[in-house]
Amino acid sequence: MRRTRETYEKVGRACSEYKRKPFPGQVYNLGGESNSLKQSCLTCTHFKDEHCDIDVYDKIAARLDK
Repeated sequence: MRRTRETYEKVGRACSEYKRKPFPGQVYNLGGESNSLKQSCLTCTHFKDEHCDIDVYDKIAARLDK
């Protein structure tokens, strides 16, 4: 599965290990979720240097690609 913003969001939503990064000064938008707050690999504490440090990205992406 190609790594795009949409793919990172799909994998992030499907990941049971997802843990949101704390964002300094984060303001919650009660009317909806902004792009920076979406559940995505890009907003996960396990995602560092474009890599999932607990090695679940490839497994989830492969499952979603079927």
